[in-house]
Amino acid sequence: MKCQVRRTTNSGGGKSGVSDTVYILWFELEQKHEDSKLFIGAYSSESEAKAAIERIKGEKGFVNFPEGFRIYPYKLNEDHWRDGFVVVD
Repeated sequence: MKCQVRRTTNSGGGKSGVSDTVYILWFELEQKHEDSKLFIGAYSSESEAKAAIERIKGEKGFVNFPEGFRIYPYKLNEDHWRDGFVVVD
């Protein structure tokens, strides 16, 4: 599934009707020895992300862990990781 997000400018000073937020849907399963995270999709609204949950929550695996779905809003055109990283051997 492809998700296309566009940012438009609005010279009138009001809302352009285009959101500056995208909603990322993950399925996260915490287990004793390993955590699993599955990227499900990116959606233009929280309601679209919730609709995706409704579409897939009955599928194999998901049906056993309905609490595993997480929706994270992200602002567009912002840096969400700024602190660098280190490599651990």
